[in-house]
Amino acid sequence: MNQETKTSSVASFSRKKAIGIACVTFVAGIGLGWLLFAPVPAEKAADNNVVSKTPLVLTGENSVTVDDQLPGNSVVVKDVKLRKAGWVAIHEVADGQPGRVLGAQWFPAGESTGTVALLRPTVDAGTYFAVLHTDDSPNEGRIFDPKVNVVMVDDAGEPIMAQFLTTVTPAAQ
Repeated sequence: MNQETKTSSVASFSRKKAIGIACVTFVAGIGLGWLLFAPVPAEKAADNNVVSKTPLVLTGENSVTVDDQLPGNSVVVKDVKLRKAGWVAIHEVADGQPGRVLGAQWFPAGESTGTVALLRPTVDAGTYFAVLHTDDSPNEGRIFDPKVNVVMVDDAGEPIMAQFLTTVTPAAQ
């Protein structure tokens, strides 16, 4: 074998090896990305964020249940029952009542669970309300507007809501 053939053979082997390594790295990167950024099922998210298993709920045709949970960028809604599709909005507390909205999520009619993404995170030792709102806008389920999607009330005219706490220290069970 002459020198030129040897050099060509080594270069060809090196190129094949580099392509193989690049392919393996690409596939591993895709797999790692999927593991890191795959959506978390609501049941698993609920288990990760819930601090206590004490439900806060109003019963009736429309209701919402939220457990105390860790502070963060989302709130896990344990259960929501709606006669008609509507919104669950997470409100800060202002003078013991629902204040500014931190985030809202649309829910279909019936019974379901889910997560409400927040525009601003909840904080440790915070008190919040999960409040049911109507879906009366012409953009059904797409845009939450608290002026149009008003608070749902029960037969006594009281807002349908659940109060919950956020804490990094789990409650004693």
